[in-house]
Amino acid sequence: MVGDREASRALEVLCGTTFLAGLAERCLSDLGVEVRAESTRKLVLDSPTGYALATLSAVDATRCRVAVITWNTCPEYLEDVWELGPHVLIEGQALGALDPRAVLSEALRRLDGSRRHRHTLGEKTCLTGAERTVLRGLAFGLDNRTVALRAGIKEQTMKNTLTEAYRKTGVHSHGEAVLYYWGLRDAFEETFPNGPPL
Repeated sequence: MVGDREASRALEVLCGTTFLAGLAERCLSDLGVEVRAESTRKLVLDSPTGYALATLSAVDATRCRVAVITWNTCPEYLEDVWELGPHVLIEGQALGALDPRAVLSEALRRLDGSRRHRHTLGEKTCLTGAERTVLRGLAFGLDNRTVALRAGIKEQTMKNTLTEAYRKTGVHSHGEAVLYYWGLRDAFEETFPNGPPL
């Protein structure tokens, strides 16, 4: 019986950045958590950005409990991740300057709760589902025609939808839309306040 209980407390760490995964595993071990591959409890660290979308698309969230920690602040990205069904979604910046152990402890505490939990800063997305779909397609590098085909809409409808998404988010170009979706627009603007060097 104790073995079953311990197995239910084990956790698998999924992360596309080896260093970050190793750091999280060491922190979890310090917290007394057994890290084990193929556990039904999973911690997804969204690094590089987008890793959580890919991982959640491949994981059956109905058969396991998944906690996601992301540092992407884009409301549309956060909504796309949330719709894939993790039990917990934490935007790392929402926890402030807490050390990694505190962030992991919060994720574990929420993962063991009975309700889904979302801890994110900022406003919720102002885009419709169709507008988010178009924005996501651009962020993944698809051209207008391919986005329209995959969304099952005409290319002109896609362009109109994109124009509305740009208006609502304050985005002015495809390049800016990509930076926005991946949560990099502010960092880019801080680094290059006068635009990129040529």
